[in-house]
Amino acid sequence: MVDALAHELPQEVGDFALLLDSGFSRSRALLWNLLSGAATIPGAILAYMTLGSLQGIMGPVLGLAAASFIYIGLADLVPGLHRRIGPDPGFAQFLLMLAGIGTILGLQLSFG
Repeated sequence: MVDALAHELPQEVGDFALLLDSGFSRSRALLWNLLSGAATIPGAILAYMTLGSLQGIMGPVLGLAAASFIYIGLADLVPGLHRRIGPDPGFAQFLLMLAGIGTILGLQLSFG
């Protein structure tokens, strides 16, 4: 439960921030964030029903998913960080990265 919360809470906050940064209003960003989150339940049910029969292609599918996340990080998020040049945004980004690493380390040490 703690693992899911430690992943999902920052994920949803990050999604919300990306939507705001893309020009969405707060209410529109919240609506789209809620709709995308609601798609998790049917997706989980579908995955539960079908993954047993798809074990043979699990490796390539997971590789494709990992490559997609790396592409998103490199192509979309990193250039956005570089547009915010200066000591204040850079220091804030560094502190937030340290906070993320500290959170993961703290949870790992607490819950193993």
